[in-house]
Amino acid sequence: MAGPGRSRAIFHGVALTAIGLLIFVPSGLCTATLGGSAAWNLIAGTDDGGMPAILIMALVFGGPFVVVGALFIRAGIRALRDE
Repeated sequence: MAGPGRSRAIFHGVALTAIGLLIFVPSGLCTATLGGSAAWNLIAGTDDGGMPAILIMALVFGGPFVVVGALFIRAGIRALRDE
């Protein structure tokens, strides 16, 4: 590809990757922290009865954002490879 089409493809690839990282990193860290601490409390035996609900809540509310961010990153990398 040459000319403006190539620069447009590069821009789209970089934009998709950057937006994906902006979604994926914070939501992934939050989901991993909340879900990991709940899982750790379940494994360690310090559960007071609410940890399974917290673990499920972390996956239900944070999981879709992690998946969407990962899909954006994947689409951006594919766009950069195909240019």
